[in-house]
Amino acid sequence: MSIFLIKKKKKESTSLLQEGHLLKFQPAELEAFENRLKGRRKNKRRRDEVEIEQSSWQKYKNLIMLPVFGVAVVMVAWLMVYND
Repeated sequence: MSIFLIKKKKKESTSLLQEGHLLKFQPAELEAFENRLKGRRKNKRRRDEVEIEQSSWQKYKNLIMLPVFGVAVVMVAWLMVYND
């Protein structure tokens, strides 16, 4: 069988194995099924993103706290080294 005929047969109907039963779908039905699954994944991702949205303090905490603690550590180290 040529590659052209194999591709043509694949396009005519594709199979999906689900719960032990072999179901046949036309390409349009299969595409609609895949689009529904894709939509569910998108909706789930959006829900997850909303749940882990951070407050403005959490967003800028590292930006503010890292330099403050960095300066404090340097000052303590300087005092320990140069304290007579």
